Amino acid sequence: MVFGLWGCRASNRSGQAENPPAQTESKSGQAVTDDQDYKLELIEALRRANDTETEATRKLDKTRLGGIFKGAVLKREEEFVDGLKEKQIYREGKLEKQEFESFKLLDDGKRAEVVVTEGWSSVYRKAGDGKCYSMSPRNDSRQTVILERDGNKWFVTDSTRDSHSPPASIVPCANTP
Repeated sequence: MVFGLWGCRASNRSGQAENPPAQTESKSGQAVTDDQDYKLELIEALRRANDTETEATRKLDKTRLGGIFKGAVLKREEEFVDGLKEKQIYREGKLEKQEFESFKLLDDGKRAEVVVTEGWSSVYRKAGDGKCYSMSPRNDSRQTVILERDGNKWFVTDSTRDSHSPPASIVPCANTP
């Protein structure tokens, strides 16, 4: 999601935890143990969101965004893809870092708040010939992400970037093919 998120290490792509947080807060505000399934569900939902956003900006196709995003975040993601498409540029985003800081269930488990730091780099390419248009070096950004459960699936409904996270920089292509 070119979302910037932080904290403890996330599970790896096979779903096994790597240094999960020592504790989080439950819906009642009480500390819960590391073995809660909801953490893995939330990590997987954020990974799906990242993968979906990456595919949408690479293919300039926003049709799958509604399968993981809702509300203002969905609108923002769709507008971003539309803007790229209008400029005839696509983005190849690469997630280089993802660390989870905290997980909190809200509203009797119907919503969740995740604080995470992500480090993304991107290459923007011209849609016609694939030539490099510009680049964005890795930028680590801390975010608070709100997710809502709809049935048995989590959706990203809001994300707020930490005001202390530096903005991503866009630079001309160096010798990038």
